[in-house]
Amino acid sequence: MGEILAFGRIDGWGKNHCVYPILFSISSQKEAKVGDVVSLHGGVRVGDINWRRRIFLWELNLIDNLMASLEGVNVGSDEDRWVWLPEEVGGFSKKSAYTVLERILLVDEELGAVEE
Repeated sequence: MGEILAFGRIDGWGKNHCVYPILFSISSQKEAKVGDVVSLHGGVRVGDINWRRRIFLWELNLIDNLMASLEGVNVGSDEDRWVWLPEEVGGFSKKSAYTVLERILLVDEELGAVEE
């Protein structure tokens, strides 16, 4: 992602698209970040979104879905970044990718030998 996630939009491989277009269209905070409109209070994730109009009853389900999709997401002010977990420093290298693939292939070969 590279940047802090904007509310209502996800930058996926260079393309912006709206995840919840109806909610995005009625939000008065179109440029807000998720961290600006969602917070934790007593361990419960709470949305503080300003709407241009009153919410219809059927839109409450969309809001619930939005909040559910944010469960487990750590909202902070840090910039998003990719981390390569097999490498201790988090940086990607061809050698570490080769090592991971080699381990996978060895396990597959060992399983194939056991099945025979």
